[in-house]
Formats: sequence, C-alpha cells, structure tokens
Amino acid sequence: MRLIKYCALGNDYWIVDPVEKKRLSIKTVQFLCHRHRGLGGDGVLQGPMLIDETSYGLKIWNADGSSAAISGNGLTIFARYLADKYLDRDTAQITLTPSKFCHVACQITPHYVELQLGLATLRSKKFYEVPKNIKNTFDLPDVLPLFEVDIGNPHCVVPVKRLSPALAKTLGPLLERHPWFPNKTNVQFVHFYKQNRGKIEIWERGSGYTLGSGSSTCAVAFIYGILFDLTTYSVCLTMPGGKLQVNCNHGYCSFRNQAHRVIEIETAC
Repeated sequence: MRLIKYCALGNDYWIVDPVEKKRLSIKTVQFLCHRHRGLGGDGVLQGPMLIDETSYGLKIWNADGSSAAISGNGLTIFARYLADKYLDRDTAQITLTPSKFCHVACQITPHYVELQLGLATLRSKKFYEVPKNIKNTFDLPDVLPLFEVDIGNPHCVVPVKRLSPALAKTLGPLLERHPWFPNKTNVQFVHFYKQNRGKIEIWERGSGYTLGSGSSTCAVAFIYGILFDLTTYSVCLTMPGGKLQVNCNHGYCSFRNQAHRVIEIETAC
C-alpha cells in the first residue's frame, strides 16, 4: 500500500488513495498512527471520492480508528494533496465533503488553502468542579467554565489564566470522556492575553494531545466573540504547531492555512 504523509500546523496525516483498492480497518489505522509501534500520525485521510467536477468526498480517521466528522488541518492537507496530484491548475474552487451533512467550500492557491469551515453554535455553558489534585498542581480555580461548541464536530473551550502541555494532557482526557459529552469532545484550553490574540493547548478527541487543530481554533475564535460581544472580527491564535488567524462573521468561521508533503512510502501493512 502506498502512503503519503502531509503536515499542517503540526498535525500529520497519512493519505490513502482509493486507487490503492485497500480497505482500511480500525486496527490498520491504529497501526499507521501509533507513534511507537507503527508509522506515527494524528490520523488517516481516505480519498478522494469524486462527487462531481468540483466536489470531492473523503473519510477522516482519528488515530484511535474512530471517525472524525471534520478536521480543519485534515481538510487543508487533503486540498493540498488534490492540488498536487489531481488538479491541473494553480488555483481552484472546490467543495470537500468529509461526512454526509458536511460540505466545506475550499479555495486552493499555490501559497495557501482557504477553508469556509462553517457555522459555529454555542450548545451550552457548563461549570466544571476541578479535582483537588489537578487544581493544586496547575493553580486552577475551584470551578472552570466550559463552553460547548458545535462546528460540525464537538468542542469544549476552557478559558484559563495559565497554559501548559501538561494541563492539556492531564485535564483534557477527563473532559473528553466526561458524561456531559456522550460522543466525547475535543478540548481546547485558551488564554486570551491581549485584544484579538490568544494561545491554545489542545486535547483532540480520538487522537490525544496535538500540536494544532483548525476546527479547534474556529471554536476558540467563536467563543472569543461570545465573551467580548462581537459579531464580525478576526482572532490570531497561537498553538505549539504554529499560528492561525480565524475570521468570524456572525458565527461563520474561515481561515487560510498551509500544508506540505512530508514523505511517500510503500508498506506491506
């Protein structure tokens, strides 16, 4: 099986093209993504499945073998792969369909990929009582506000005063699997340190700690507007994998992102 890895904002995905005529199983995806026993990756993109002349379907697999409804970095990577292999022009307007009810408008240029990721909605605001040992370790308040956001996939945005990878790796798994989120959730810890600027640490549903996420930045940018009572604005968000500026217009989120090819291999997996 021939595999190609691309990277965007620290997220790395393997692409399996249907021309390989290989069926992917949960165990195969887990092997491909395992950082020690396999090849290592945040997920697998399977496609393209041609819908029409400008629309392409794909399936997004998380590292644990579960399905992801949407991924901003995953779609950025897939668009760049389409441009590299299938499109015979430098710029293109296409639609990506990662799931039955999700259609993402995409503009591809030689220098960036622009995604209209869609409408974010606030599902609820909850208050989480922080376990005492975690509270003391990370100097957190007794209770943290949790903003439940839907942007084609579930997110839990947690504003905090101090960020660290250790916080995301400790509290992220607890919130991902909390009974409040029966289908699990992506978790973003954010500190807005100045106007239209923030820093994020991310725990991703089905993949764990990750260096970057496109849909996560959109969820966080949306909550920035909720907190500061804004409707049309831009927010620049910094993650360990890089920076992304998200444009929000009455809940609709878009951004320009970049992806690059890392390696192409042949495996007997």
